[in-house]
Amino acid sequence: MMRYLLIVLFAFIACTKEIAPKTGLTGKWEHIETYSDIGNGTGTWSPVSAANRTVISFNANNTFDGGAHTRLAPFKRYEVAGPTTIKLATAAGDSSILDYSLETELVISYTCREACRDRFRRIN
Repeated sequence: MMRYLLIVLFAFIACTKEIAPKTGLTGKWEHIETYSDIGNGTGTWSPVSAANRTVISFNANNTFDGGAHTRLAPFKRYEVAGPTTIKLATAAGDSSILDYSLETELVISYTCREACRDRFRRIN
């Protein structure tokens, strides 16, 4: 009897599907922090208030939705241009290449006189 119980238990464990966490850019991201530096290297991250949080989406078919994000809203398509760069393009074909890093959160860096970045948290 114990042998049958072990076989059933083993079969149940072997057939249990493990859901892997999402990786890569694909998905929806909520803007949670903004980094600002006046140029002296003492920049800080500031939380984005709940009322001002925006959601951006990188879709599997390389379309992009910048939502209401001030810098990203005009862009409609994206491609990964390198291990730490993405190319975003508008519907009219204008494009911008941005640096990014992706570990547990997504950080996008913009071209500014001083350092400026946004941090996003995956929401799906």
